[in-house]
Amino acid sequence: MRGRLAVLAACVAVARASAACSIDVGARIVDDSRRPVEKGAPPPRSMPADLVDAFTRCGSVPVHDFYVDDTLGGKGLFVEFGKESFDKQLKSAQALIAKADAQKGRKPFLLSIPGALGRAAEAMRRHRGVFAGARVAVFGSQQPTYETLALALGAESVTVFEYQVPKFQHPRVVTADARALGAAAAAQGGWPAPTDELAPGGERWLREGGQFDVALSVSSFDHDGLGRYGDPLCPDGDLRAMDTAMLAVRPGGLLFVSVPVGPDAVAFNLMRRYGRQRLPLLLEGWTDVDRVTWEDDRLDAEVDIRRTYEPVFVLRKPAAGEQPTDWLREMRRAAPGTQDEL
Repeated sequence: MRGRLAVLAACVAVARASAACSIDVGARIVDDSRRPVEKGAPPPRSMPADLVDAFTRCGSVPVHDFYVDDTLGGKGLFVEFGKESFDKQLKSAQALIAKADAQKGRKPFLLSIPGALGRAAEAMRRHRGVFAGARVAVFGSQQPTYETLALALGAESVTVFEYQVPKFQHPRVVTADARALGAAAAAQGGWPAPTDELAPGGERWLREGGQFDVALSVSSFDHDGLGRYGDPLCPDGDLRAMDTAMLAVRPGGLLFVSVPVGPDAVAFNLMRRYGRQRLPLLLEGWTDVDRVTWEDDRLDAEVDIRRTYEPVFVLRKPAAGEQPTDWLREMRRAAPGTQDEL
């Protein structure tokens, strides 16, 4: 484990493994259990003692205390964008893409926009061809930012999976419960067939079935399994979310994913940060296509856990006969003072 992280105000502690930690730290999935958050109750304030070993991989990952309740005390958060509001956001997305297309200069205009929006929008624009006529999935959404960008780039339809299901009024957008999706994927061991539970009201696109051409997860999967949004506690919930994305995307299709990168850490219940240990586990099985704002040295940069660095990975689900990227090797390439001998 690298040196303890320097933080300004957040309380941090290096989690202690139990005296006889039985976790196989060499395995990708060490704890696949899902512990539901009590219905109507806020998320747990602290990491359950019996899950510490799994969350920290026998104490090798430091834990920061950083509590957030995005369930409104267990009542649940409901977001609705009516037709007028959605159309307004779609026009903004179209204008944003048009401005970026008209730009002249070396630095992409979209990267001047702070936060995840600029990086994700630039990644989508760079690979705009995959959106034309595409069926798109968005994992995690509280407002239709990436949904409208996908439509502005020519997507045929967008399906949103979220723990607190929003309502977006647009004829080519449907929303569904991420819990039902994950449960169906786990039960069937594959992409689930549409059901009433997954698609209440019999939404047209899900009833037709099929896999997605493109999927997006921007600042989303790092939260899975921490309970912040009312999702079940699951030490490897983020890895299982990536597995679900693998089932959702057709062979040769793309996944745009953004997570915090830096020395491995868990800020409970805020987020995870991905370093040399967990980032290869998260990306396992995918082929590296592009990385927007990627910097090798940020893997080891010791900064305040609240100052997140989130590059965008553009990944392809391998087609038949295609080998995925060796992400452990990629992390070695990025290590300072080392050479890749393979």
